[in-house]
Amino acid sequence: MLITKNMVQEYLEYKNGHLYWKKLTSSKSRIKIGSRFGANDNGYIKGTILGKTAREHQLVFLLHNGYIPKLIDHIDQDRSNNSISNLRDTSYHTNRVNCKRNSNNTSGFKGVSFNKQYNKYETAINYNGKRKFLGRFDTAKEANTVYQNAAYSLHSP
Repeated sequence: MLITKNMVQEYLEYKNGHLYWKKLTSSKSRIKIGSRFGANDNGYIKGTILGKTAREHQLVFLLHNGYIPKLIDHIDQDRSNNSISNLRDTSYHTNRVNCKRNSNNTSGFKGVSFNKQYNKYETAINYNGKRKFLGRFDTAKEANTVYQNAAYSLHSP
């Protein structure tokens, strides 16, 4: 059984970017009417409705658009911000472009790393499945400026 817009409308209510229970799914349910849907799962809000597991952002998108796309992007990169204005149907490419810097990044800037061999900061960007080297710089801030300009020109709508 697939989760439908009608199911979401029947059991859940959208308020301020979140879903709240408005009807119990069974008489044995431990859920209280008015309580938030789901729980934190690695930054996403995830729960179960009528035996089906779903993430809150998928249900919010379904409720407002009538379908669940293959990929939903959180525009502000905050997985728990499920306001409909923060969600968009996206491609894999756009979703990857709009990701945060890696946790092991030591430069402090997305796309910038320090090259010990040259004792310089260097930057590169991925575009159309290929890595494009953008240059080496004395400071991480200079490299970041070049990366940001390239990202804007390559990935802007």
